[in-house]
Amino acid sequence: MIKFVRSLLLFVLPVVLFMFFAEILLRHIPNQYSYKAHYLEKYGNEIETLILGSSHSYYGIDPNEFSSKTFNAASTSQTLDLDYAILQKYSDRLVNLKTVIVLISYFSLFGKMEFGIENWRLKDYHIYYDLNVPIPFKDGFEILLKGSNKKIENYFFGENDLGLTELGQGTLFGKNPQNNLEESGKIAAKRHTAEKDTAQMLFPEMQRYLESIIEICQKKNCQIILITMPAWHSYIENMDIWQWQKTQETVLELEKRYRNVRYFNFMADTQFVASDFGDADHLNPQGAKKLSRILDTIINGQNKNSTEFEND
Repeated sequence: MIKFVRSLLLFVLPVVLFMFFAEILLRHIPNQYSYKAHYLEKYGNEIETLILGSSHSYYGIDPNEFSSKTFNAASTSQTLDLDYAILQKYSDRLVNLKTVIVLISYFSLFGKMEFGIENWRLKDYHIYYDLNVPIPFKDGFEILLKGSNKKIENYFFGENDLGLTELGQGTLFGKNPQNNLEESGKIAAKRHTAEKDTAQMLFPEMQRYLESIIEICQKKNCQIILITMPAWHSYIENMDIWQWQKTQETVLELEKRYRNVRYFNFMADTQFVASDFGDADHLNPQGAKKLSRILDTIINGQNKNSTEFEND
């Protein structure tokens, strides 16, 4: 029996050691989540404007176009609960924070990454942001996830493109050719329309997270800019009326209730034309620069009475 156990250990130990060191290597390969967590930790005290949200703001808001020190902490499929968790974790570091831009998309109040098709991304918030998020045990290890071998291979061959700028804006989306705006709008709107039962279940929770973000900012004496990004008409025309009206009612009520909240709805803004879009619900780099300049003007308090910036 002792001989068997010894033989088993001699077989298993090298495998365990290999997996251990491979896991360490994988966690040290730079990625957008580790980069953003490191940036917030190291430079959080310099940030004056913080951008939160999903891919709409990750690709569609360019920090370089702001006159204040701005960082884009949005990520693909990032939901309001994760926005809140990030803001809460780094709140003490964000000592010079004056403005937080919070994305209010068609789906924001009715979706949570935990229940979505991209819930596999939660492991990145667990591993790299060190947030307490619900993930299966196996998802806590990079080595057990699909594609880990390719990740190591790309790293050693110098192909590890983080896909974001120094200030956190996503870049990989802009490398794709422009999608068909008509077709992509129909597909995206359908994907972003929640089942009624799911919507009604998640809405109170996501509203609480949004209010918690606002209240953190209220304590820090900084303003909240709630923003709905521009979209092509094919996306707008295929949205569920109830879901969108509920969103509008909620954010407009929050704007009335909290003095530090302002809402700007660019959904159907005619300033944005076809050449500003990568697909029907994402701005390309050109559109991102255009929107970011408008947001910078809003933050600086210019043209407050301009109809161009009035809430819809």
